[in-house]
Amino acid sequence: MADTEETIEAWITSREEATRHLLDLIDFNPGDAFARRAEATLTNLHAIREILAKAAKYADLCARNSENARSPTKRLRTRERNMEMAREFNKRAVRRAGLGTNRSDLALMTEVGRLPRFNLKRSAAHIAINAGLVELGRVPTKAG
Repeated sequence: MADTEETIEAWITSREEATRHLLDLIDFNPGDAFARRAEATLTNLHAIREILAKAAKYADLCARNSENARSPTKRLRTRERNMEMAREFNKRAVRRAGLGTNRSDLALMTEVGRLPRFNLKRSAAHIAINAGLVELGRVPTKAG
C-alpha cells in the first residue's frame, strides 16, 4: 500500500511541476484558455491529493479498528464476560426453578444481558450466554 501511495504522490508531483513549468514558459494572461486550463489542472491535482489523504486516514482507521476487534485481550475479556453472564444465568435459573415460576430461558437471558454491568440487547445476550455455557461445559439452551 505504501508503494502505491508513493507512486501516486510522485505522479501528482510530476504533473504539478510540468504544469507550473508550462505556465512559466508562456506569457501568463488570465484570459488565455491554456492558462485557465493549467490553473484548473493544478486545482484538480490539489483536490486529488486531499482525497487521497482522506482515504489513507480512513484506511488506517479501519485497519486499527479491525486489529482492536480481533485483539487477544478483547477476545479474553469477551470470553470472561460470557462466562460471568452464564454463571449469573445459572444462578437465576436455579432460583427460578426453586420458586416454580414459568419464565422462559430466553426471557431470563434477556434479563441478565440487560444488567448494567453487561448492557447487551436481547440477541447479543442470548449468544453471549450460550457461548459462556459452552465454555463452562454446560449445555446451551435452545430458546428462541
